[in-house]
Amino acid sequence: MTNSTVLKDSLTEAIVSDEIQLGGDGVKSILSAYSPQESIAEYIWNGFDAGATSIDISYEENELGSLRSITIADNGSGIPQGLLSVKFKPFHESEKALNKTDSRHHSLVHGKNGVGRLTFFTFANIARWTTVYEKNSKLYKYDIEIKSDDLHSYTGAHSPVSEIPYEYGTSTKVTFEGIRELSSGNIETTVKQYLLQEFCWFLELFKDKMFSISINGSPLDYREMIAGERDEKIIHDATSTRFDVKYIQWKKKLNKEFSRYYLIDSTGKENYKSTTLLNNKGDKFYHSVYIKSDYFDMFSYEDKIDYDQSTLQNKEQKFNSKRDEEFKYVISEINDYLRRMRSPHLQKMADDLVEKYEKENIIPEVNNSWEIPRNNELKTLIKDIYKIQPKIFGEGTSSIEQRKTFIHLLNALLDSNQRDQIYTIIDAVVRLDDQEQKQLADLLKVNKLNSIIQTIKMIQNRYTTIDALKEIVFNDSFNSREVDHVQKVLDHNFWVFGEEYNLVSSTEAKFEKALSEYLYILRGGKKQDVNMESPDKNKEMDLFLCRKSIENDRINNLVIELKRPAVLLGEKEVSQIKRYQRTIFSDSRFNGDNTYWDFVLVGNKFNGSGYIEGEIDTNKGHGEKEKGLIFSKDNCKIYVRKWSDIFADVECRHKFIENELKTERNRLASDYANADEATERAIKK
Repeated sequence: MTNSTVLKDSLTEAIVSDEIQLGGDGVKSILSAYSPQESIAEYIWNGFDAGATSIDISYEENELGSLRSITIADNGSGIPQGLLSVKFKPFHESEKALNKTDSRHHSLVHGKNGVGRLTFFTFANIARWTTVYEKNSKLYKYDIEIKSDDLHSYTGAHSPVSEIPYEYGTSTKVTFEGIRELSSGNIETTVKQYLLQEFCWFLELFKDKMFSISINGSPLDYREMIAGERDEKIIHDATSTRFDVKYIQWKKKLNKEFSRYYLIDSTGKENYKSTTLLNNKGDKFYHSVYIKSDYFDMFSYEDKIDYDQSTLQNKEQKFNSKRDEEFKYVISEINDYLRRMRSPHLQKMADDLVEKYEKENIIPEVNNSWEIPRNNELKTLIKDIYKIQPKIFGEGTSSIEQRKTFIHLLNALLDSNQRDQIYTIIDAVVRLDDQEQKQLADLLKVNKLNSIIQTIKMIQNRYTTIDALKEIVFNDSFNSREVDHVQKVLDHNFWVFGEEYNLVSSTEAKFEKALSEYLYILRGGKKQDVNMESPDKNKEMDLFLCRKSIENDRINNLVIELKRPAVLLGEKEVSQIKRYQRTIFSDSRFNGDNTYWDFVLVGNKFNGSGYIEGEIDTNKGHGEKEKGLIFSKDNCKIYVRKWSDIFADVECRHKFIENELKTERNRLASDYANADEATERAIKK
């Protein structure tokens, strides 16, 4: 028989058919879901499923730079013509889909559902196979063809078959013509990247067997996907069983493969695979673990081992299994190792998440210094919750508004006595396991303790500021420029007058400039000049503070006039601050219905004329006599205050809060053996 001899199927061959049984008219809709790169990957998997170790993708361009053809060639076992009806079985009913082997636990066979052979529909008009197979120690070659406009039929079942020299070896080459939606640039970028994410773990798994993929002769370097790798040796002391472990963290998400560990025997054969403990946690910690040992030479992944007849022939032969102490030990060690490797990754991801939330204004703004420790606590809580269970934040699945609602809810609960509800809400969003529940309960306690300590430190620092202000204001030996010193202190500590204010201007800014800054802060955008008609527009202000309440769009403003300690306050000084009020209210831009103004005159003493005392008594009906209210109408109030009263108010408020915080701190710290333990827990969190 010569190479050109046309063979006829013998009676012992399976009956072949030219028809593909497609289940319904929706086949093209199913195939359309495949991208060109997904389709190419399917043909590569078909090659590996056929026992190939080498896959070569090649393409040719025409004179215009468009693709003339794409070819995928492999050194697999080929497709026996007599088994063509089995290989080209009804759509979604391929032999691989019907194979009882659990493909979840083995990387070969990969493909199923009979999809691969038809996916060229997404990018080409014609697919032509040239396949070489072995039969009776001889090699035979023939062709198969399918057209995209007639997916129901194929040629090949009755195609001429030629015998070829044995040294050629088995193979399959499929060539696609009539290329659409693909260019050489697409293949070298989009397709190449997709193949890296599809096959990197697989090529690493079978690297000892020299598995490879190339594009126009250039090997696909899957190591481009590796973010980090480590080799470890794990020994089970009781049995001296050795496991060689290769850990890899991937830069990007694998297309369809989960984060798994792979059990490999002494010959390099994969015996079993399963997802790791840290698979699919929503934290972008993509990894694979390869475990090689002669322990897996005789290993069954079945929970219950059924010994077949071959096993029974050797009574001493025993399968290792998942129930063995050796297996439990190596998996436990790997889980611990993965947690350690994951920790710095989680920290970076958590930091990036909070930074992103701040840019997106998901985290509530800080309106005053009291909110800084609480805001820090919220950000710490977000990070710590993320490290426990990243899926809670729904990155990639939830909208900005949904994330904002969730974070604001956490913030509200932190600010209440219902912190325990945080646990309930989170557990409802993502079901937590026992370890995660314990971690969350602990971090809520530690974070609160840390926040309390920060707040107490802030209060103590404020006491220092108040003591300095007292010295400046009350010490008669200081020179006549005390107001300058007072002002510099207040520029950085405007909480003295109220926690709710943001500093707009100081250092005796003129009204027009100050109000220009004011409009810019409230409205944003481009700064605009303010031109006022008032004869007092050139008057100067010491401090000008403002606040915009987001909840009800209310704008609160505070103007403060500071007087030197030597100046005694009386009618003249009151007249000055009233001019400030008239100047501002002369411009309609600054006295809208939602805009409220407080003017405060501050000095050491009243001049003894009784003028200010009389004004305060006259306005006592408004209920703010202790604050020195001398005028109240519509959206405007004027106060006159002594430094001694301001200091007393500050100290009284802070002392009460400090005492309450110390009590709570002591209660929380009592849950630990000592302060060192609490501190250590807070640091480690």
